[in-house]
Amino acid sequence: MKRNLLMSALFLWPFASYGADVHDVLFTSLDVSDYSTLGLNINGTSGNHSNQTYQLQLNTAHRGKKLTWTIMAEIQDSRAGATKTDERETAQARMISHRSEVHGIEAYLKYDRDVLERLSRQSQIGVGYRYESKAAPNAKLSYALGAGVTQEQIRYTTSLGDEQNTRGNFYAASQTHLGAGNRSTLTLSAEVLPKLSDWSDWRGKAAMTLRAPITGKLAMTLQAEYDYDAQPNFGVVGGTMRYSTGVSYTF
Repeated sequence: MKRNLLMSALFLWPFASYGADVHDVLFTSLDVSDYSTLGLNINGTSGNHSNQTYQLQLNTAHRGKKLTWTIMAEIQDSRAGATKTDERETAQARMISHRSEVHGIEAYLKYDRDVLERLSRQSQIGVGYRYESKAAPNAKLSYALGAGVTQEQIRYTTSLGDEQNTRGNFYAASQTHLGAGNRSTLTLSAEVLPKLSDWSDWRGKAAMTLRAPITGKLAMTLQAEYDYDAQPNFGVVGGTMRYSTGVSYTF
């Protein structure tokens, strides 16, 4: 069984949920049965602008002929002087049962907490159908499409109780190999989760990731993410754009 351990040192502004895009992780691991990434980020200043940000990220995936699973987790803590400005946690586990070369049934669990967005906790459990191209790793284009249903339980810091919703889950993702030798990759993905009882209440996410090799083992990563909530919590902006850039080492 081939194993690949990727240690990532990322320098982010602002810090982004690198690796939270499960589609990108699965595409990246097309050529290996096991794939893991670990990132530790520390950013800060002192003097007139005293602030610190700490972030720990983990992604791991196993791809088999009948079953693929992936686990992702991220913890972030930000402070300005002695005041905490943000605290964010996210974790996700996803399993895909391959019914044929391209068709699969997937199930996932997800947990989120975000102080800045007044999200006390959010848990999701979902099932769905996934179509995934089985192009070779050096092919120009590979893609995936998915559709399913998600049961959501959410509580905001400003609410007295939990809110339960049933949402659809629709996504599309593609990866294109660029340049000589197809070593660079561009991944695009988009996901939409409408509330089934009120389709005007929907959330969405789009992500773009570019990986370009520097040497045989060293690569640069650029990522942009956009999250949108059509009916955000009171006092929270509906759209959030995140940017990140970093380097990764493979051994």
